[in-house]
Amino acid sequence: MARRCCVLVIEDNEQVSALLDDVVSLEGYDVELVRPPLDRTDDIDFKGYDVAIIDLWLPRGHDAFAIAQRAAAAGAGVILVSGNEPLYERARESGYSFLQKPFRIASLVQLIHQVLERTGVDCEGSKAATA
Repeated sequence: MARRCCVLVIEDNEQVSALLDDVVSLEGYDVELVRPPLDRTDDIDFKGYDVAIIDLWLPRGHDAFAIAQRAAAAGAGVILVSGNEPLYERARESGYSFLQKPFRIASLVQLIHQVLERTGVDCEGSKAATA
């Protein structure tokens, strides 16, 4: 039996963070939230996370692209999210999956499934992920 998928969410907006937590949890994945600047991003050990959902517009001192590189280097699939238009092109060119805010819940769920499939992660989540 495969283990449960684990998703890390790095988002400073409390409402968006809560929404992501709810959606990811309802999909049957374990989720951990990091809310800069309340939580430090320098000390995150990305091993054990299957997917990292990272907001690109983080408070000063938190470089989302550097965080994404560390997550990917540890083997996590990366999904960048942003509602800041000047960052869209850089996000698309980064090679990571990108989701523009505001987004549809179905689009987020589909992207999580795609990232898990692309990275070859063998873990459990919703029935939709394995269908």
